[in-house]
Amino acid sequence: LAPKSLRQVAEKIAERAGDSLLLLVEPLADNYPLVGSEPSRVHGPEMSYSHNYPYLLQRAGMQLLFQQERRLMDHRMLVLLANIPS
Repeated sequence: LAPKSLRQVAEKIAERAGDSLLLLVEPLADNYPLVGSEPSRVHGPEMSYSHNYPYLLQRAGMQLLFQQERRLMDHRMLVLLANIPS
């Protein structure tokens, strides 16, 4: 998803889900920092996006419960678990 669309999706999930959990496992570019409000960035041969999911989810009112980075088949992966309060 494009950055604006992703932000809108996160906000809609937060508005409607109510007292739920959201689990994301997403690839990130190796040089993409997860600090502040870093803008989304296109990477890789498939032209996928790296998004600052922690920032976007917290901005949408979700509480991060778990965050970890892992290498999977030579890709940097971000694993996030967020609480969507009711």
